[in-house]
Amino acid sequence: RFRLEDFQLVNVIGRGRYSVVYKAFYRRMNFEVALKCYIKAKLKLHVYEQIAHEIAVHHSMEHSAIVGFFGSFIDTSTGNYYLIHELHNRGDVFNALARVGGKFSESRAVTGVMKWVIKAVAHMHAMNVIHRDIKPENVVLTDDGRAKLTDFGFALHLEWFKPLGRLGTTDYMAPEVVRCDKEFRERYLRLNRAGYGKAVDLWAIGALAFELVVGFPPFQSTSRQQAYDMILQGSFKIPAFVSEHGADFIRKCLVLDPSARLKPEEMLEHPWIV
Repeated sequence: RFRLEDFQLVNVIGRGRYSVVYKAFYRRMNFEVALKCYIKAKLKLHVYEQIAHEIAVHHSMEHSAIVGFFGSFIDTSTGNYYLIHELHNRGDVFNALARVGGKFSESRAVTGVMKWVIKAVAHMHAMNVIHRDIKPENVVLTDDGRAKLTDFGFALHLEWFKPLGRLGTTDYMAPEVVRCDKEFRERYLRLNRAGYGKAVDLWAIGALAFELVVGFPPFQSTSRQQAYDMILQGSFKIPAFVSEHGADFIRKCLVLDPSARLKPEEMLEHPWIV
């Protein structure tokens, strides 16, 4: 259905370990898309399964707060994998923060980002899917003032796989993910148990909220190990300038006990979000 020659590559808008994302023009339908290219020469064996899973999961996720997925194809001449996504020219939250000095007002954080991310996660969790990489770079802004969750590279359908990997971005990683070292994973594999569940996204929502209104992540550190230690201890401090409702929301997300974190439906009813 799709062929690489049907697309005119405009410019690079993102990069990952194995991929490059282009702004591209789809000639057959005369509109712009985001074209994610997984470069075959960089791919390891386990990444092929990850790509297949990403395609299957994102294809099943249709929601106003989730970036649309149009399809995928393999370029026969190079063996590269291409994923076609909805394009949003306003870019991601990471770059939007950089343009305004690192943080948003609380009203902008809530109405322009947080409530949409929560709605996206609520939909994903209802479908038994976890994202595992919620962060400013993976939230894009629309022209009409909304936000959409994107990048399902680490997403996992809980009916298909048991989450055991220490995956994601350290600053937004829940303590139960941090604990998933090699020894932990091997033990849980023997027991046929999952290492964590949906609550990892709830923690990440709290970390995202903190960064949006404070200007840096709650567990920012000079080393990854120190950040891991801070996360495992739940050691963070909310500045006094954050509102009472904002601070309460963040604290109720960044709870060490996964079962005690605010659920998406509770988040949407929290005074800070309402």
